[in-house]
Amino acid sequence: MDRSPGHRAITLDAVPDEAVAAMRRILTPRGTIIPNSGRGSAWIGPLGRIARARLLSVVTRQRLRPFTSLGRRSDLLALAEMLANGEITPFTDRRYALADAADALRQVATGHARGKVVVTP
Repeated sequence: MDRSPGHRAITLDAVPDEAVAAMRRILTPRGTIIPNSGRGSAWIGPLGRIARARLLSVVTRQRLRPFTSLGRRSDLLALAEMLANGEITPFTDRRYALADAADALRQVATGHARGKVVVTP
């Protein structure tokens, strides 16, 4: 990943309990984090995490933009087109053969995967 000051990376944080600070460490100085997950507390759900992200955006050049998904078909089709055109690239941590699917699940369970874990036929 290009981490030069002019490059703006975007990280979509889909790990429920990943600390925002950990996400910020892998981001470029002017990049954007989109936290779209988090269980939060029993009383306010993920709102505490969203509020912390908004407050951090005020005091850092990195942007934190909370996002909630509605799962619209048109959005998924737009993403598929962007993937097909090479406009966006998913980050893959590791690839496993189908015969090694148990190892892939163990890797995901560690919570240390740095991207998607892919199982191929």
